Amino acid sequence: MLDMLKGLLDEKLEEVSKSFSDVVVPSVTEPKMSPKGDPKIFELQKKLIARGAKITADGLDGPATRKAVKDFPDGTATPSVAEKPQPAISGKQVISLEQIKALFPKHKDPSGLTAALNAVLPKYDITGTERVACFLGQCSQESAQFSVMMENLNYSAEGLCKIWPKRFPSVAAAQPYHRNPEKIANKVYCDRMGNGSEASGDGWKYRGSGFIQITGKDNYTKFSKFIGKPLDETVEYCRTLLGALESACWFWKENRLSERFIDVNFDFMGLTKAINGGTHGLDSRQKMYNLARSLLKNS
Repeated sequence: MLDMLKGLLDEKLEEVSKSFSDVVVPSVTEPKMSPKGDPKIFELQKKLIARGAKITADGLDGPATRKAVKDFPDGTATPSVAEKPQPAISGKQVISLEQIKALFPKHKDPSGLTAALNAVLPKYDITGTERVACFLGQCSQESAQFSVMMENLNYSAEGLCKIWPKRFPSVAAAQPYHRNPEKIANKVYCDRMGNGSEASGDGWKYRGSGFIQITGKDNYTKFSKFIGKPLDETVEYCRTLLGALESACWFWKENRLSERFIDVNFDFMGLTKAINGGTHGLDSRQKMYNLARSLLKNS
């Protein structure tokens, strides 16, 4: 009797073992997606980690994930969501590729810009004709039609005296910084905005980035906490197409620009001053806004 029961038990154990042969037991420390993460990016990150990539699976796009895509190619992830921003999950298209080509005919990557705008703008409530047209008009001027993602600090000694007269009271004082962007950044941005001394290098590290350039360690830190990325990764992220756009959207939402200057009492000049600090390029901003508004209204 005991031998018979043992035989039956062995058969049952073998049957159960076979039924679970293909089951993968999850790790005790199963990664968790960030509240702001993208499920597609999250799944891709887990695949990359399984292939040996040293990254964090959080669903947030960034330089580390993009590098892992290149180092550990995954044939099932084409195109890589880390390289090509996906359309907004809501399915509502903010702007079309044809409209972007009409607005920015010289842009080198109109498809990438279109995808990025459709993915990011809805997350920051920049939707509807007026809000989107204002955003495009302002950011176009700030970034040379969405082509410049980093601050240009290649100034002559004479130019430095005009722009930062307190920092450079004479051409002689400015001469050591002539056409040296890194040295200029460390000088003009030192000891403010959370940056350290001129010797710290913070001025250059935290120089302006994004389509509405955020500048200074304090601002990068605020943005990094908002998107859930480490500070150093955030700095590099702001110098990519997707990051440059998202940082501009964050600035827009953080400063309630739609509510203050668009939704109730329309004030394009006030909006310009809030972004630029003055009215530089006001005519160009207005012209792009008008064109964008016309295209969006007729779509």
